[in-house]
Amino acid sequence: MRGMQRMSNFKKPAIYHALRQINERRAAPVAEPRIAHFAASVLKSAAPVPHADAASSSSSVPAGLRVGDSEPAPWYQQAYFDSIGCTQSDFAAFVSSLLKPNSVITPFDGEAYTKARTQQYPIQQMDIKPAMVIFCHDTQDVINAVNFANKKSTLKIVPRSGRHSTAGFSNLEKGMVIDVSAMKGSFIDPVTQTGLFEAGVNFDAFNRDIALHGLNTTGGGCPSVGLAGFTLGGGYGFTSRKFGMACDNFIEAQVVTADGELIVANDASHPDLMFALRGGTGGNFGIVTKMKMQLYPIGMVYGVQFIYWIRSQADVEKGAMVWDLYQKRFAGPNNTDPDITVQAVLAHLIPDGQTMDDPAVTAVVILGFVTDDEAGGRRRMSPFLDLPFKPDETHEHYGTYSENNYGLLDNLEGIVPMTAGEYKMSAMAKKAFTI
Repeated sequence: MRGMQRMSNFKKPAIYHALRQINERRAAPVAEPRIAHFAASVLKSAAPVPHADAASSSSSVPAGLRVGDSEPAPWYQQAYFDSIGCTQSDFAAFVSSLLKPNSVITPFDGEAYTKARTQQYPIQQMDIKPAMVIFCHDTQDVINAVNFANKKSTLKIVPRSGRHSTAGFSNLEKGMVIDVSAMKGSFIDPVTQTGLFEAGVNFDAFNRDIALHGLNTTGGGCPSVGLAGFTLGGGYGFTSRKFGMACDNFIEAQVVTADGELIVANDASHPDLMFALRGGTGGNFGIVTKMKMQLYPIGMVYGVQFIYWIRSQADVEKGAMVWDLYQKRFAGPNNTDPDITVQAVLAHLIPDGQTMDDPAVTAVVILGFVTDDEAGGRRRMSPFLDLPFKPDETHEHYGTYSENNYGLLDNLEGIVPMTAGEYKMSAMAKKAFTI
């Protein structure tokens, strides 16, 4: 049994660092898509609402890919344009209208296309092949993409930000994926305690920016999750009991409608749309390009993990007692203390000192997150220590919101089976298992 211990930093499993390296490689610039060269050469004028500086960034067309070759390269055969219901000239005009070159990725772009349609983690992958992925860099790019899809082609549209949709909702077979992950602007107003964020901001950047002002609002437990998808889906986190769901703190949206109209929705302007956007509806009512969020002051917080290994029938009975205490004191309406959030997880972990080749061991894990000082945090979590038995392992940390928000989960070297449908940086199953 391991006693209470103070940890300056939660230990991160090796798989965490491996995934981070993968993510960094994915973020690297991809090879220039050839379809963009083709589009630039087909038409050099009459682009729909072009950016003033878009034309200045065009590059030369490689030999063998120029329009007028006796044998056109197969990647721009007319069959492709027929399949998406557009003309080559309309497609070229659309590509030329985007802020940056090489923003359009098609199935003919090889590895760039594979990367563009890939979800965040391997277990999420579904063999969905969109007709194209548009990497938008500002709101005008989004408007141009929507107008092209709805007025110049037969393409259906889906928006994407963080690539964390385990159900595959941020990808679309034979459709257009409008990716806003490059739109990462943010502005924090510490006086009104609000923040304005572009839809590509993820929680790594979000929490870093608001923490500079000592502010917080409900966020995701994984840094690469996108603010937009998380909030539009509802958004539950460790501070939800104190501040509400993320959608409760979503107070204004800049939205591109299906007609390509840019509107601002809040409780005074387009209130029905704002109501519809607040949780559970995803991108059904338009593409949100900017979000205004309500923020709140927050100080240091206390986080703790209690791990109870289940290796015998006696351990099963102990685990049931832990779970019963959680349900009666800390779950749902039974917890009336807004400063404490407790999560109970039936986990399958690799114990310290063992390797990935060793079998996973079942455990009941209690995660406690308390917006109080260290003594107050321990006092609020003390009912678990008042049971007739102690946790097999206790990990505690008093620090910033981000340290505990990520650390409480990162320190778990696996809490869900690989077959559950999602790898998470914060909850990686190290070994497949069966029950």
